[in-house]
Amino acid sequence: MTPVGAQGLGSAGPAKLTDGYILSFATLRGLSGAIDIGVEEAPCFSPERAAALVGGATGSVEFDAHMIDHGKTYTIEKNGFYVSFATTDETYRCVKAIHLWPSDKKAP
Repeated sequence: MTPVGAQGLGSAGPAKLTDGYILSFATLRGLSGAIDIGVEEAPCFSPERAAALVGGATGSVEFDAHMIDHGKTYTIEKNGFYVSFATTDETYRCVKAIHLWPSDKKAP
């Protein structure tokens, strides 16, 4: 990882995990304590599987100001952290990003 901003660290992928999934990037934000992780679409990591792992995350479709679909975002708060993950646009089939941040901080 390399320095990003005042106190952050970042890494560009791809990085293949032992289970075959591929991370496209990772960022640790020093000031907020947030962690952002990009996930490649192939192989597809299903949002249903991700929701089961974090136990009870609920999803909602995200539209921008022009009503363009930007996928579903699932969020849950547990053990002092928010966990949020976003799916692929329009199909909602695969997780494309994971975000974690402390509950006592605003969403990054």
